[in-house]
This record gives sequence, C-alpha cells and structure tokens, in this order.
Amino acid sequence: MNKILIISKTDNDFSRLIKKIDGVEVTHIVPGSVAIEPGNFDSFVVLDWSKDIESDTELQKLISHGKPAFICTKPGVGSEDASLPSSTRFKRLVGTGMPESLADCRNYILDEQDNEHLPSSPDKNAIPILIYKENIMSHSQYKGNTDDCPAADYALWIENGNTIYCSFDISYFSKARFSPIHQWQMVISFICRIITGSDNPIKFTPSYTNNFLLGDITEKPEVFAKSMAWFQKAGLLIDNGKSGVYEGYATEIKSDGKQKKATEIRDDCCGEVMFSYFLDFLFTGNPQSKIISDNLSDFIFAEMFTDKPGSLLDGMMKWSLNASNICYQDDVARSIIPQMLKCRYSGDNRYLKECTRALEFLYKTTGTDGLRVTRTENQRLDESEITRLASQPAEYPSAHYTAYYHGALLLNSLMTGRQDFTDMGTKGLEAIMSVYPDTKRCQSETQELARLILPLSLMYEATGNPEHKSMLYNVTNDLLKFRHETGTYLEWDTGYQSRYSRTTGDECSILTENGDPVSDLLYTVNWLPMGYIIAYFITKDTKFLDLWTEITDFMANAQIISANTAIDGAWARGWDAELKEVFALPNDVGWGPWCIESGWTVAEIASGLALGLLKDDLLKFYN
Repeated sequence: MNKILIISKTDNDFSRLIKKIDGVEVTHIVPGSVAIEPGNFDSFVVLDWSKDIESDTELQKLISHGKPAFICTKPGVGSEDASLPSSTRFKRLVGTGMPESLADCRNYILDEQDNEHLPSSPDKNAIPILIYKENIMSHSQYKGNTDDCPAADYALWIENGNTIYCSFDISYFSKARFSPIHQWQMVISFICRIITGSDNPIKFTPSYTNNFLLGDITEKPEVFAKSMAWFQKAGLLIDNGKSGVYEGYATEIKSDGKQKKATEIRDDCCGEVMFSYFLDFLFTGNPQSKIISDNLSDFIFAEMFTDKPGSLLDGMMKWSLNASNICYQDDVARSIIPQMLKCRYSGDNRYLKECTRALEFLYKTTGTDGLRVTRTENQRLDESEITRLASQPAEYPSAHYTAYYHGALLLNSLMTGRQDFTDMGTKGLEAIMSVYPDTKRCQSETQELARLILPLSLMYEATGNPEHKSMLYNVTNDLLKFRHETGTYLEWDTGYQSRYSRTTGDECSILTENGDPVSDLLYTVNWLPMGYIIAYFITKDTKFLDLWTEITDFMANAQIISANTAIDGAWARGWDAELKEVFALPNDVGWGPWCIESGWTVAEIASGLALGLLKDDLLKFYN
C-alpha cells in the first residue's frame, strides 16, 4: 500500500483523484496543522503551503528524502523569486514532449483559463513538461521552438527524476475546465503515476460534457427546455424580467472554477431573451413564460430609450444601462426584431410604435448609401452632425454592423406599410451585396455570411424581387462551403480581411488560421437556427428546413451538460469541432472561448430551435 501525504487547504479535484486510485492510502492535512514526519510516507502532494513556514524548512524536509513529490510552488518554495504571481489570462501552455511518456503532448497547446503563474527558479537540470508562451497565434499546435524556453517560463517541470513542480494552481483542473480535456488527461495521469507508482492510465471526470461525447440522442423539445431553464438557474433573469436580464458569463474562469458573471444589462440581450420566453409560452403554454416575456418588453421600452418623444435624439436606444450614450444599430435591431416578431405572431401590436420610433432615429442618421457608421454617440449628435451623417455615404458595408438593422426596417415595413423603410432597408442590403463577398468583416467571412441569412430573407419577403431571392441562395450556398460534418460551420476568412482577424489584446476572432476546426457560437452559427427557419417560412423551400434541422441537430449535441448551473443547458463561444469541446484562441479581451451570452448565444439558439418546433403554427403568418 503506497502511503501518500496530501497537503492542501481544501479537498479538490487533484486530492479527490488521488484518493480514488487503487493501492494508495492517503493522509490529507491542512498546511501547518501538524508536524510532518516524512519517513511515514512514500510520496507527497503539496497543493498549498502555510505562510508561517513558507521559509521552506518543512518542505525541504520532504524533498530531501528523495521520495516522489508533486509541489505547487509558492514564493520561497523551490525558488528564490518572491515576486507576486501574474495572470495567465492571455498566456498559453505548450507541451514540450518531455519526458518520453508525454511525447504525444509535444507542441500541443493547453489552456488553464484565467489562472496565476509564479515565476520560479528550477534546477539547471530540470526537465520542462509544460511552458508558458504569450501572444500565440495558433489554435492547437504551437509552431515555434520549445527547446529554448527561459526557466522563469516553466509551468510544470520535473527535477531529480521524481519531484514535479507546478508554478500555477492545478488543484481544480476539472472544475476550472482546463482544456483540451484529452491533453490534460495525459498530463494529470503522468503526475499521478509518479506519485502513486501506478502503471495504469488514470482518468479524471470532466466538469461538463455533451451529447457528442456521450453518444446520446436528445429530442429538441428537451434541448429547448434545458436552455430555457438556464436563464434562471444561472441567475441571469432579474426580478422575473422586470429589471431586465444580465449579459451572461464572461470568459474568465478562475483557478477554483468560479466564472465571472457579465452584469451589463443590454438592449439586445433583453430583447433576445424576451423573445425566447414568448416562444416558450407558445410552445408549452406556460403562463409564467408570457409574464416574463411581457416584463422584459416593458423593461426594454421603458428603460432603453435615451430621450423623450419629440427631442433631437428621440428614438435612440441605449446600448446598455451603463452606456446610455452609445447606440449600436445592430444591437437595437436585435432588441426590436424580436418584439416585432412577437407582435406578428401574437396579433398584439403593443410596442410596435416604439420599434418604429427606434428605427426612425436610426433612419435619420443613415448615410445616403443606406449604410451606417459602426455606432453613434449622443454627446456628438447635434443637428449639424445628424445632417452630415445623412447627407453622405457611410461606406461601411458590414453585415455585422448593419444587416440586422436593414432587416428590422424591412420587417417593420411589412407590418406598418412604411415604403421609406422598405427602400432604405433594400438600399442598405444591396450596398452590402454590391461588394460581396468582400464586405467589411468583423470576426470572419463565415460570420458575415451567417449574419446575412435572416436580413436577405426579410428583403425578399418585403420586395418579392427574384434578384433578392437569388442573393439569399448565393449567400447560403457560399456558407455551405464551410459546413463541417458535425453540422456546424467552421470559421474562415479569405485573405484575413476581418477587422479583428489575427489580433491580440483587443476584441478578436477565435480563428487563427483558415482550416482550423473552430466554430464560433457567439458571432456566427448562433444566427443560423433562426435565419434558416425564417428563410423556410418565407421561401417555403424545404432546403432551408433541412438546413435548420442539421444546425439544430448540432446544437442539441453540443449543448453543455453539467452539474454547474452556471453552464448547464448553455452554449459557449469557442467550439472545437474535432475535439467536441469548448476550446479556441483565448486572446479576445472580453469574449473568449468560455463567454456565454444570454442574448447573442443562448437566446438566439433557443429561439431558433423553438421557431422550428412551432413551424406548423407559424407558417400561417407568411403568405
């Protein structure tokens, strides 16, 4: 029986894994609680160390015995460097392929999310296992040299054959969602085999999974119900919608597994979630869902306008409660398109006038080419600036920034008969399509295509023009070039023209190189369930129904399954279609792979699911 001493403040993923291994007897103590007798144990795991003995005395007693040990370093432990730890938010781990049993990890990139790294001073003969690199522009394979890494960048290394040091917090590797899971399985198994003497592979249970990995089949009503339950379980709905909905969860996951909540209250997220609850009411008949939907509608149109009717900025909608001076037409559109669809499907035109009012503001600040600047700020909008914006072309043909605005104009015109809205919406989309496919891209080429499906469908419904129908089919067929066998669509950017392509330290794409198996559920494929089903409603072409079925099959398989209520039933931004897990470039300043948006992602997908489930009831609203 191998006797192992574990020293840590808490029972964590690592300690629990060790305790499950056959043939070991574990003593688990809190650091500094008792005097340690190294001779009583065969190996040691030190995950925490008390400050009063951080001078190294007790720990050196353990190390000097030459027994297998795994030690997470602290200042003065295995190092003379007493510097404070630094965030690893924009760093990435790279496997060196050493020792030989970890050869399969060579040059693989591993992420430990938002951890902390303490630079240490390894022995000159130390063998690095994992090293830190910054500003890596690669998806899963590091293309540089790992042989010349400074010792201060060592993250995991081995000394004297059986002492392993770690310079970041590895205690909650599962709870903190270290990725990719397969690579971490190899690394964790290697450490455990050194400590326990076991020759068997040792696997941990990830803190989340999905139906791709489980091989299960989930019916779409169940997937929809699970996604709807997420809003309240995750604590995002505020007072049943009376005070809006939080943005979601930011990408940062701390070493203890806690994920930062994104507490902004945005116009778009409120509108998108409002629509999901309305559709839940139509699908399930749940009266509480209608109450929540109506509460959110009331909140949006009572709180999100900046000025009173008749003022200069009448109709300008706030981006968020904390950014009341900023107006993004894309976000406004994604707040009011759901409300207008709610009016259309319910027969109740409540707030249709307010949607029109929001569009009138955007209309009067639109350029002569039907396009708009990326956003307006009310402190700059006097009469002369409004005149200037409306009297010259904006020359910014971007589906990301303006296509949904054009779609909103066209949807409104179908409901109100506003010919000026039909004309402006058509002019703007035709301006985008005049430069297609070389539009002003934001995240990727794939994203631009996905963002055009719904607006082009609405343009064809509003005009009946066969050329507009051809535009819809051309974009759809081009988008299909990026379809993956799992049903998702991969990021692609011909010529890397996107505004945030291959950047660091800013908003950025999760695409590093064309051909990477990465899919974006925040900016790209999240729009497709709704886009495809409404294209079907309008064209009656079963091609779009088949595409809806395929993309929602993917969403059903990729939906997160977890005991963690913050993520159970949701979808996150960065998806690796080969690994079938959340894994992608984490360089985006705020919206990395584990970002989960209440609106953009979960509500968009949930609403697209529900529209298809309700197709037999909703087709009657389309001639």
